[in-house]
Amino acid sequence: MLDEKRVVLMTKMAMYEENNKGKEDIRVSTYFRKDYSSKNLLWSFIWFTVGYILLGLLVGISFSEALMNGGNIMVLILSGIIAIFVYIAGLIGTLVYTYRRCKKRHSDARQRVKIYNRDLVTLLKMYEKESKS
Repeated sequence: MLDEKRVVLMTKMAMYEENNKGKEDIRVSTYFRKDYSSKNLLWSFIWFTVGYILLGLLVGISFSEALMNGGNIMVLILSGIIAIFVYIAGLIGTLVYTYRRCKKRHSDARQRVKIYNRDLVTLLKMYEKESKS
């Protein structure tokens, strides 16, 4: 005989497993928080650096003629120093944002997976109770 509570619980669990949030939560929760954050910090560092280099190349190419014709060496040095400081400030901001976002995402995913695991235990107890009777 079908138990209505068990069917509702199984449906709820199946919906969670099948939606993108459930798949992502299960994937995220397999990492320790520090490992998950470190992985994402590394990718943020790489992508920010690549993007900044590409942006620098575009700006450098677009202003290269003006700098070579009328610019002196002090303007070039000052531009380089400003570019380095902007890179460092942007990188720090990006990494802080990434760390906070990953910490929250991991914490939220762990909470949802805990609820899912609690539902699994409840379902197991329902099956055990049914097999005993």
